[in-house]
Amino acid sequence: MAKAVIFDWGGTCSIGNHMQYIKQRIAEKFRLPLEQVDAAVEKNNAAYLTGQIRGEDFFFQLNKILGTSFTLTDFEKTFAAIKLNTRVLDLV
Repeated sequence: MAKAVIFDWGGTCSIGNHMQYIKQRIAEKFRLPLEQVDAAVEKNNAAYLTGQIRGEDFFFQLNKILGTSFTLTDFEKTFAAIKLNTRVLDLV
């Protein structure tokens, strides 16, 4: 039987602001101003987070806005570098 369900990944089950980290990696990879990447991410982020668009569609739109080729695989590799908050996970 489940003891708990945690829905908050960013900042609860992981350490730090994972979306900010991902935006910084995109800006560095494509040599773009962070502000430009931030604006492009935020344009579709709410629709992505609420399931209105799929991950593939989110990255298609992001690349279209920025003129880049950041793939879902790139995102997964970047996301994998985020550290888990083992203190929280040990509670479950």
